[in-house]
Amino acid sequence: MSAFEETLIRNDVFSFLITKRPSKENIQAYLRLLQEYNVVAVVRVCEPSYPTTILEEMGITVYDWDFPDGQGPPKSILVKWGKLLRETYFSKTSNNNSDHEKPKTIALHCLAGLGRAPVLAAVAFIQFGMTSIQAVELIRSKRKGALNSKQIKYLLKYKKSKKICLIT
Repeated sequence: MSAFEETLIRNDVFSFLITKRPSKENIQAYLRLLQEYNVVAVVRVCEPSYPTTILEEMGITVYDWDFPDGQGPPKSILVKWGKLLRETYFSKTSNNNSDHEKPKTIALHCLAGLGRAPVLAAVAFIQFGMTSIQAVELIRSKRKGALNSKQIKYLLKYKKSKKICLIT
């Protein structure tokens, strides 16, 4: 594990790399980590702490979807998240099931990588068919300390939404 305390969480459909927030000073090391995991997009759900130019020059799209720490994301972010998941994993051009390529990965980070980023990953797993409990257990089994009680309550109440349906 690197300074980013990365955790790869995968299932048959999704591949998520959850990390701590990088900085201007370590963005080069972060880029190498992203390349190692075949990251195609980075979702920052906290305040920006680094320029995105170097990532974008390497073909990695960066999304800034900051929302309050310790909470679940607002619907506007959930809709964007569903769109990103559809484009990355379910579109005809996504080609994520090739036996010859590493799976496409979406990196998610918040400040410590324990709250907001894991919540978004859990929402994806729930939308695809896991129960809330299964999603929480999966994430917590891979990323110790992830998800506070308020976020777990949010996920337990979360219901699949057609507005952010992953399969069109």
